[in-house]
Amino acid sequence: MPIICTFAYIVVGFISFAIWPVIQQGIFSIGRVVTGSGDIGIFIFGFMERILIPFGLHHIWYIPFWQTGLGGSAMIDGTMVSGAQNIFFAELVSPNTTRFSIDAAKFMTGKYSFMMGGLPGAALAMYHCAKPNKKKIVGGLLLSAALTSFLTGITEPIEFTFLFVAPFVFVVHCIFAGISFALMRILDIAIGTTFSCGLIDFTLYGILPGSSKTHWVRLLPIFVIYFVLYYFFFKFVIQKWNLKTPGREDDDEDTKLYTKDDYNTMRDSRKQGAVAEDTVSQAIIDGLGGLDNFGDVTCCATRLRMRVNNMDLVNEAALKRTGAMGVIKKGSGIQVVYGPTVSVIKSNLTEYIEKIKEHGMEASFAQEKPGRNIDLNVLNLSEDSINENYESLEAINQIIAPYKGKIYDIENISDKIFNTKVLGDGFAIEIEGDEIIAPTDGTVVNVYTTEHAFIIQDKFGHNILIHVGLGTSGLNGEGIKLFKKIGDTVKKGEKIGTLDRNAITKAGISLVSPVTFLNVDKAKYGIKVEKAGNVEAGEETVIFITKK
Repeated sequence: MPIICTFAYIVVGFISFAIWPVIQQGIFSIGRVVTGSGDIGIFIFGFMERILIPFGLHHIWYIPFWQTGLGGSAMIDGTMVSGAQNIFFAELVSPNTTRFSIDAAKFMTGKYSFMMGGLPGAALAMYHCAKPNKKKIVGGLLLSAALTSFLTGITEPIEFTFLFVAPFVFVVHCIFAGISFALMRILDIAIGTTFSCGLIDFTLYGILPGSSKTHWVRLLPIFVIYFVLYYFFFKFVIQKWNLKTPGREDDDEDTKLYTKDDYNTMRDSRKQGAVAEDTVSQAIIDGLGGLDNFGDVTCCATRLRMRVNNMDLVNEAALKRTGAMGVIKKGSGIQVVYGPTVSVIKSNLTEYIEKIKEHGMEASFAQEKPGRNIDLNVLNLSEDSINENYESLEAINQIIAPYKGKIYDIENISDKIFNTKVLGDGFAIEIEGDEIIAPTDGTVVNVYTTEHAFIIQDKFGHNILIHVGLGTSGLNGEGIKLFKKIGDTVKKGEKIGTLDRNAITKAGISLVSPVTFLNVDKAKYGIKVEKAGNVEAGEETVIFITKK
């Protein structure tokens, strides 16, 4: 590997030698726009310096201004000095300096107002908006972050926290930063810095050289203005859009400030799809309160948008675990913030919902009789796992085959919803008979309107989904007839329905029919086929349950 890398980077070196002049010229072109556009140019510089922070590219932006002729050149004590920071420090040690160059300092001074005034104001706003029972915890965190920003100019904990919660707030912060840089130039305030603009650098390079050289006194009212501006802006947006800033998260979530590593981890996990597609989509559905709790899904550049029927069913913590940076509620509308990858998430989600509907797993299963619709979410029936004991596990072992045909382990069928066990572990039979048999004693708790899927609950509370074929919802009931309705009891081995295999196969629909246990804990137990090959309807000992 080292040898390969050696030769590879020789090639990279030649390529870089050829293309770097073009890149360098591009940087200088942008620099000329900044340096040649007066106050607008320095606003652009300040805005870009902040907006590139999440990507780690801000150093590439400001270093050429600080260290090369892009930031200006000046003759100081007979020596030509290039770069804004180099000019400032040359003037700092020169006995002939009576006034620091604003043309150099304008690339540095703009950060003081928001690092020493603005972000501490934002921290205070987040503290005042925190829940009373969390103020003690969040107060210590925010005080530490505010002092860090004020004293040293290190802003990461605060900035990356609202990057998590609401990226649009970070964009506004970047605009405020650009305005600050422009204000420093307008007010002729010239204070340099080593790397960041806190009280330490303010004292060393603003106060100690004297106000006649730096005009540092003019910055004091700007500190107050930025503190007040950030405080009221943050307080307004937090309360207006119910942002989950530290201290406002759900009680089951940790109270914390976020770092760059946290942000990068979240961004990378969204890019790489850290959780399988179906799992993410299902988790979003669960977080929104189930399929029958929300309508059509749309998206803008960064957010999923939909209307919900019952806002109380929305679980913000669950949505954030899918990679959401924030959840915004307004009336019956909800927006889930994911960032630029939202279009992929939306596409996956809508495809997943269509797949569920294709196989008859819509949220609302209903009885045929009008006026007695039962609003149960079949997906939610898989959430609360049964506390198993010997008798309940043995009941699963005694399940009989509901159809005649060839039996398979559920993971060996082609359907993605079932073979990934989204709707529970179980088995499937490719039907070769015409009867549907009750696999156990129990009660019918759900029947789909086209009768191609139904759920039986046994005396232990197991919710057993029997799904006739794959894609049979499109038949609108043709070829399948159930003799039972919701609330009816069934006996093990009882004939509860019939099917017309010819009608189903002529429609091009598979007769592979899953039987799954919606609320058996998949993390603890697995369902395995006991007998490979063909089984008869009503045949016993066809599956067994294993403990993982």
